[in-house]
Amino acid sequence: MLASAGINNSRRLIRLEGETKEMTQQPEQLESRTTLQKARSNQFNKACASGKKIFVQRNEEYGDTITVTGVLGASVELIGVSARLRPLVLKDPGHGKNNREALINVFKDLHNYANIALMMLAADNWDGA
Repeated sequence: MLASAGINNSRRLIRLEGETKEMTQQPEQLESRTTLQKARSNQFNKACASGKKIFVQRNEEYGDTITVTGVLGASVELIGVSARLRPLVLKDPGHGKNNREALINVFKDLHNYANIALMMLAADNWDGA
C-alpha cells in the first residue's frame, strides 16, 4: 500500500510497520525546513519593518503626499528607483558587492514605492487626488 505525503516531488520509499509507504522527507528534514522557513519569515518581517520605519519618517517629514499622484506617481518612482540598479549591479564588475549600502537603500525604496502603489490601488487613486 502506497501513501503520499504530497509535500514535494522528491520521494523516498521507506518501510514502516511492514508496509511500504511513500514519504517525501524524513522528520529531521522537515524540522530543518521549518526552521529555515521561520528564519526567512523573521528576515522578511525585519525587512518590512525597516521599510515601514522609513515610510513613517518620510510621511512625518513631507506629509501624506503619496495621494497627490496616486498609482501613476508611485509607478514613476518605481521606474526611477529601479533604474539605479543598472549602474549598481548590472554594470558593476562585482555585481554590486561593493555597493551594499546603496543597494540596501534602493531595495528599501522599491519596497516602499511598491507598497504605496498597492495602497493607491486599494484607494482607487490612479492619477492623484
